[in-house]
Amino acid sequence: MSALPSVEKRQERLKKADLKLQQVISSIARREEKAEKEYFSFFCRKINMFWRGSLLAKSSGKFSCSSSCNSCGLCQKVCPANNIRMMEGKPEWGPNCQECLACLHHCPVNSIEFGSRTVGRERYRHPRITVQELLRQD
Repeated sequence: MSALPSVEKRQERLKKADLKLQQVISSIARREEKAEKEYFSFFCRKINMFWRGSLLAKSSGKFSCSSSCNSCGLCQKVCPANNIRMMEGKPEWGPNCQECLACLHHCPVNSIEFGSRTVGRERYRHPRITVQELLRQD
């Protein structure tokens, strides 16, 4: 929900992630028992517990859809929690949202917002993941 880094910065991060992934694959192949230390694991765990316990249940009410919605239903199809239903041509979010924002980032007309923090912000799609790969197979 913050501004996206430049395209160059995103490409740099993807390259670093690819290198890290190769290291993990190698460690698994060698059957190494290795865990990286997370410096903020306790703090992050507490934040996550608070978010899941207090904030996540309220997230469905933060979504809105503007009049530019073309009723394509892609938001419903990419939702991994099966939490969106099309009602009278517009998406409605149920109580099981996981705040992945797949609906927001894949809306072809950028009509979905999450509160006021996403208004006017650029949407992100991973360059190597297609919409077809995200579509749920019911």
